[in-house]
Amino acid sequence: LCSRRVHTAEWCEGEKLSQSSASDVGALVNLGVTVYLEMLLSSGFFHADPHPGNMLRSPEGELVILDFGLMTSVSPTARDGMVAAIVHLLRRDYSMIGDDFKDLEFIPPEV
Repeated sequence: LCSRRVHTAEWCEGEKLSQSSASDVGALVNLGVTVYLEMLLSSGFFHADPHPGNMLRSPEGELVILDFGLMTSVSPTARDGMVAAIVHLLRRDYSMIGDDFKDLEFIPPEV
């Protein structure tokens, strides 16, 4: 239904997560983080505009992600590098983060 020249959209009811007082907002935010990581690290094709205005809580309490007009992809090599950096952060192996950032070309190799 979508292409480079045609974007098909549908109206979704809900309230912005950033403005919701529902008790399940924290769980929906966690789900949003999981969904974005899944898109980024599994397929490498992901929604490239994740901000509070693009996430709603539906009347049924479901997470709604809006505006897939800006999508991008990440190479398998970059995904592997991101996974390595995340693992090093989780293991508190901070001495490796500089090398991870060099591998990802976030910083120059000579730094």
